[in-house]
Amino acid sequence: MIICTAVLKAPCFQRSVGGVARRRRPESDSLLRNLPTVKKRPSFLNNRTPPDGVDAPSLKRAGTILTAATGQFVFFMVLAEIYYPGYDVSTNFVSDLGATCNSGVCKFVQPSSEIFDTSIALLGVALFFVAYYVRKGSGSSSLPFFQALAGVGALGVGVFNESYGDVHVLFSALTFIAGGIQAILVYKVAKSPFSYFAALTGVVTLVATALYVSDDYLGLGRGGMERMVVYPVLISGIALGGYLMALGDALQP
Repeated sequence: MIICTAVLKAPCFQRSVGGVARRRRPESDSLLRNLPTVKKRPSFLNNRTPPDGVDAPSLKRAGTILTAATGQFVFFMVLAEIYYPGYDVSTNFVSDLGATCNSGVCKFVQPSSEIFDTSIALLGVALFFVAYYVRKGSGSSSLPFFQALAGVGALGVGVFNESYGDVHVLFSALTFIAGGIQAILVYKVAKSPFSYFAALTGVVTLVATALYVSDDYLGLGRGGMERMVVYPVLISGIALGGYLMALGDALQP
């Protein structure tokens, strides 16, 4: 026998054979326990509806590779600077870590040379995979194109160091320009405010490249101005990698 005062307003009791009343769990309790849990997206992605053709796992792979590749280059570049006696970030070029050439005479400081050349070459190769997965995951073609060009440039810098003269300069210029443009094109796969941040780093890189080429170093020295070219896109690359990993997670069913 079941005794209830009102529907869901008070506990229900079922009288046992011995006359002792015991509480009966409302049916609503078990129903709530059986409701499926819904994975909540991060707040900055709540309003994004994945369009047809978006491949979330590919975006996550692109982000993972980009973060790892850019991070390792930053780490090993600093390590190469530490191993290079008397290296000055204001007066030395970044590429001096691979080979330092003055008046046609080149010297290779080890282990800095091997560390730098290997690390930037790995970054270049990794950018090919990043471009592939961004293209596959987002459907964008312009962003992956310039990511791949930046990869060609980085790989060329690692293979053809300063001792190769104009060939090295060509690959360096390709890396700087393509890196700046791809940072601006991040809006193809990212929402604000991150897309604005990425675009700003790209603009800083391109402006710094123009100043660098014109020998206008603003008191930073040639090495310091070159770092104003390189650092913004490295920061943007690591940030984009994290963004793509988060986006890939959020868009997966």
